[in-house]
Amino acid sequence: RMRQVVLADGRTLSGVVAARSADRLSLRTPTETHELATADIEEVIDSGVSIMPAGQLGQLSEREVRDLIAYLMTPGQTPLP
Repeated sequence: RMRQVVLADGRTLSGVVAARSADRLSLRTPTETHELATADIEEVIDSGVSIMPAGQLGQLSEREVRDLIAYLMTPGQTPLP
């Protein structure tokens, strides 16, 4: 799920929290990963929005959806030819 991170300097970043510890937060945006000190963060807000575009699965058949979910649940990626 997407998160909005409000920083002490007034900036707001949107992305997916990749990692979080007591003193650091790693936020992955579409173009880069931000390593932020928790001391610089005012607030982290759950946007309630998935990163998957709305209606994405509606374009697939039932079998294609099952195949996609099965692929995503595998521990590794399929090697390229």
